[in-house]
Order: sequence, then C-alpha cells, then structure tokens
Amino acid sequence: MGSLVRKIGDNTYRTCVDALADDGFVLHLEQSGGNQGKVIKTAASNLKVYGIAGTSTKTNGTGTTTDTLGAANTEVAVIRNGEVNVQLSATNSAITEGDLVKAIAGGFVDLFAETANPAIYAAATADTIRAEQGQIVGMAEEAKGATVGGKIRVNLMIRSTTSAEN
Repeated sequence: MGSLVRKIGDNTYRTCVDALADDGFVLHLEQSGGNQGKVIKTAASNLKVYGIAGTSTKTNGTGTTTDTLGAANTEVAVIRNGEVNVQLSATNSAITEGDLVKAIAGGFVDLFAETANPAIYAAATADTIRAEQGQIVGMAEEAKGATVGGKIRVNLMIRSTTSAEN
C-alpha cells in the first residue's frame, strides 16, 4: 500500500468550534482541553497556524445554506497546502505580491513583519522565534492596498513548529 496517506491538494476535515460565515479563515488546532483535536479561528492568545477553512459552517452536506452564520461544532474542510483565498483584516497593512502574511486574531491575516530591531531580535528566545515563524500563513500572490479587507490569494507555507503555544 505504501506510506502515502494524503496526496498534495487533498483536504483534511476537522470539527470547527467556531461558526464560520465564510471560507478562508485561518484555523488553529487545539492540542489540549475539551476541544482537543478540533480547529478554531486563530486568536490573540494563540496564532499558531494549522490550516485555512476551505468551507464555511453555513452549508450542510448537500450545499444547502442552513443559516446566516452557520453552526458551531460543524465539520469543515481544512486546506494545508496550495493557493487559497484567505480572509484579510479590514485594517490590513499594504501588501505587495511576494510579501509574507501572518495569522492575526479572528482568523484573519495581515502583513508579516519580522522583528526588525537587531537588539530586540537578539534578545528573543528560540521559543519566541519559533512561535513567530508558526504564525506565517504564506506568501501573497497578489497586492492589496492598506485597509481594504476582503480576501487575498496566498500560496500556503504553513510550518510545523514546536513552541510554548499549543
């Protein structure tokens, strides 16, 4: 049978704790507690990226809309590689094609800016640096002006990192 479990481009499916009104939200995988193994939108308390919601929670298996926001604790497709449209913060910085974007609270993305000050970066712990790298969603495949929101096409570059963040 071989060792190939999932082909490139195949989605994985997880129960999403949050109700998702649209696809494209950045999701975090819970590693402990009552929601272990489920995905949630990234929050300020945990920005480690697991994947992007490929579906909303508004539709049931037949594609029929169930309601405006959708139901919590519903299974969603999770995209972990390839190009995908991702939810962009309404207060986003200007993004140029080729820029890295990172997860921010609410399941949105914005421009990734590494710690530029060498003194601050030199004082950062390895765990802090790994946590920062784990927030990267991917590379912008299109430019967006500042504060436009909507969605942005991103080539996913999700990194498996070990950090203090679950």
